Amino acid sequence: MRDRAYMKTISFLFLVAITYSCSTPDAWEDDYPTSLSAQTMDLSMETPEEYKNFEYLIGTWQIQIGDDRFVNMSFDWAQDKLMIKYTSTNPVKKGETPSLEVEGVIAHHGTKEKLVFMSAYLRDVRGASLMNEGYFQFPSENVIERIFTVHYKEGSGIPWTDGQRAPKGGHPVDFKQIWTKVDENTFSGEFFWKKDGKWQPPYQSSSGKKEKWTRII
Repeated sequence: MRDRAYMKTISFLFLVAITYSCSTPDAWEDDYPTSLSAQTMDLSMETPEEYKNFEYLIGTWQIQIGDDRFVNMSFDWAQDKLMIKYTSTNPVKKGETPSLEVEGVIAHHGTKEKLVFMSAYLRDVRGASLMNEGYFQFPSENVIERIFTVHYKEGSGIPWTDGQRAPKGGHPVDFKQIWTKVDENTFSGEFFWKKDGKWQPPYQSSSGKKEKWTRII
């Protein structure tokens, strides 16, 4: 019986292979685009329910760092509003051309029922690649919490630790940002990391201070 079942399985797979091999290249190209970027975007489509609390962030935002430097952060629809592309720039002075620091993607996780994301630091000032992954939650209508883990590669510096470097196998650090909508063109931001099991500002001077992000596009 087992041999018969095995032969039936092999025969079925052989027929499937024959069927697909007889398909013309044109047919495959019609069904499957050669690249995701080749697909057209339809921004007129209704925003999926899972993204509606996040929708107002679509666009480009800017924050001032210190007296004369700025960082841009952008969120753009992708795949007919089924995904969101995310980028953030290195700090630059006004008038300079910004370069990307972080690039990633946001999508709805059907099993976890959350908006999740993964992004990479394209150029780390410590000379090491960093990855982060996490999720968003929406405790109230105008508040978005971004909770994520940054994975520091072995030997790379860990911020706010007086020169500590990641050991063999790397070192994860948990962070949280709270974005509060002020109006359609402004939101405030708070930044925390998890130390000794508690969320707290990573350095004392940031305690109680909120970032101010302004829409520029």
